[in-house]
Amino acid sequence: MGSEGRCNTFIRKRLLMASTLGPFHSLIDADKHRLTELITAGSSVHAAVRLLNANYRHCLNYAHHNTLITPRRQSTVVPQQRAAFLTQINNENTSIRRAAIDTELSLSVAYRLARGTGQHTRRSRYQQRVDSTNLRLEYLRLRLACLSQRDAATAVGIGRRAAYDFDHGVSHTGSPRRRFIPNGPHAKAYNTCMTTLAARHDVIEEGRLSAPALPTRIDPYKTH
Repeated sequence: MGSEGRCNTFIRKRLLMASTLGPFHSLIDADKHRLTELITAGSSVHAAVRLLNANYRHCLNYAHHNTLITPRRQSTVVPQQRAAFLTQINNENTSIRRAAIDTELSLSVAYRLARGTGQHTRRSRYQQRVDSTNLRLEYLRLRLACLSQRDAATAVGIGRRAAYDFDHGVSHTGSPRRRFIPNGPHAKAYNTCMTTLAARHDVIEEGRLSAPALPTRIDPYKTH
């Protein structure tokens, strides 16, 4: 058999496999039936996959193939919405988040519009940590200048919960709170201010300090 014949045979085999196996070949009939029942009853594909212990991609393909779910359409923005959003962020000094809420746009669409007009640039993770360090340093300097937590938080534009985390040198990106690690050229200044604030205000640094090294049977708060 020549090279052309072998090529044609290979193509026929691939076409036969595609027609018989399909994009969800790992699902047996019972899986397909149960998947249809779950999605029709209102379950998501992800939740149904957990119950069936099946391949997620194959279940998703099957759901699309049988129109059990419809693909998400890209959010459309009417010209009036776009104009109102851009007017707010350009002329009224409004944040992108606030302008998105006011004009009833999703955040993803709002940031896409802002990037398209040069009003927003994606920041790297490192740059985000540097900016966070600078913001915390500004807050700590205000606190060391004898401003209250509320006044210092208002001055830098953060809420009371964030101010609590700033005071204690922790970040609330997960649970439990974790020690904030500064980055950038002002990291040393941040550590100095954090140490000074903790000493001056007797801040209990939950999440930063380990438990005291005492024997397990000794209660330091028990009076005899």
